[in-house]
Amino acid sequence: MTTANTLIADALTEIGVLAAGQTPTADDAGLGLRRLNQLVERWSNHRLFFPALTEISVPLTGLQSYTIGPTGAVVASRPIKVVSAKFVDASGLETPAEVVNNITWDDIFNKDVTGSPECIWYEASTGNGRVWVYPKASGYTLKMECQTLLRSFAQSTELDLPEGYESALMLTLACDLCRSFNRPVPAELRAAATAATRAIKRTNNAPLLLSLDMVGEEYQIERGY
Repeated sequence: MTTANTLIADALTEIGVLAAGQTPTADDAGLGLRRLNQLVERWSNHRLFFPALTEISVPLTGLQSYTIGPTGAVVASRPIKVVSAKFVDASGLETPAEVVNNITWDDIFNKDVTGSPECIWYEASTGNGRVWVYPKASGYTLKMECQTLLRSFAQSTELDLPEGYESALMLTLACDLCRSFNRPVPAELRAAATAATRAIKRTNNAPLLLSLDMVGEEYQIERGY
């Protein structure tokens, strides 16, 4: 367990602004908290920083689009990105949903049709996001695996972080705070922060697999065989 205060104090100690055992001033703690939350926002845009995606369910009621967010039709964390999705019918049968981009969505000439749903487009608007469904359908549940904001820190709230995240956050925050305190980033600090974040990415990385019926086994794209 750790707190934002602890991460900030450790980061400031790492760059020599504080001596061991000292606590940051209120101004420095406030600056550190802002930089920490900005760091988390940056990480939230990278799939490999997610130890697990957030599943969001949207009951389909025949509309073409549904808002998702703090004040949306579906109240949940606003998705930053939809990674994968599926449609589940009333009997529990699951069908993969194609997640298309805005260009593909715009190419659908007539969107005002009703039938078995096939694809979605997620519009990551600010405030609430909006997911569009084609064709329009009811009696299904859309289940999406989403990237959402990893975590928003408060000053003294205790946090239980996954393995490796405390070190990676503290070291990367220390690099960010060097600029704020007009200090050069030591090469060893940058290397340690890079190593810590790479370790998280390796853990969260899922190999891409391609099934080839002609050989009856899996082909790993990244490995090449």
